[in-house]
This record gives sequence, structure tokens and C-alpha cells, in this order.
Amino acid sequence: MVNCYFIIFIILTFPNFIQPYEDDNSGCDAKKDGKSCCRFSHFVNLHKIDPKIIAPHNTNIGYCGGNCSLRDNITNNGLIRYAALKELFVGCCHPKTFVPFEILKRDKHGIISEYHSNLYTFNCRCG
Repeated sequence: MVNCYFIIFIILTFPNFIQPYEDDNSGCDAKKDGKSCCRFSHFVNLHKIDPKIIAPHNTNIGYCGGNCSLRDNITNNGLIRYAALKELFVGCCHPKTFVPFEILKRDKHGIISEYHSNLYTFNCRCG
């Protein structure tokens, strides 16, 4: 049995378990500056997904949403596809950057730390 004080010490020692990033969806309004592809909050309980997860239990992994049009920040690849197809092009709002995310898990050998590179959505773009 893992000592509860030890787990609390680990959580307080590693500040990465406190959500270090906040939503950057200020200004996510299609009527304002033409930006309609944004990051939104999406809270998940990781402990429900895997009971072996010690920390964090609840976290905001985020997701990308919104409509993309030519006035949005479309990638060069998207603009070339639009020009080549000569059709109405609707881009897709998707993650631009992920931030590595650390998870503490309990296994048969004790407590381990795992990094997941594509779990936490940091920002979004059209493309």
C-alpha cells in the first residue's frame, strides 16, 4: 500500500500536475478578427479511464473547434489545395501544437512517471 503522504509529497513536488496552461479562446469569435478556429476546454477524469493513474485525476486536455474559411489563418498547404481544386474550400480546425503532459501511475514496481506528447492541445489552426 502506497503511503498517502508520499503521494501528496509527489504531487506537491511536481508542479506539472497543476494545469500549467489556460484556455486561449479569448477572441474566438467569427465576427471578431475573422478568427473562428479556437481551443476550448475539455475536462476529463483520467482516473476513470485508468484507475492506476495517481495524478492528475481531472485535467483540461482541450479540443479544437470552430469553422474555417479563407479569412482564417489557413496553412499554405490549404491555400494551394484551394487554388488547385478551384472549388469552395472549407478548411478543418485542428490542433497546431501539443504540449507534453506528465502522468503519475501506480504499477507493480511502485510509482512511475509517463510523458504523453500528443494529449494536451495547446493551440489550434485551420488547414
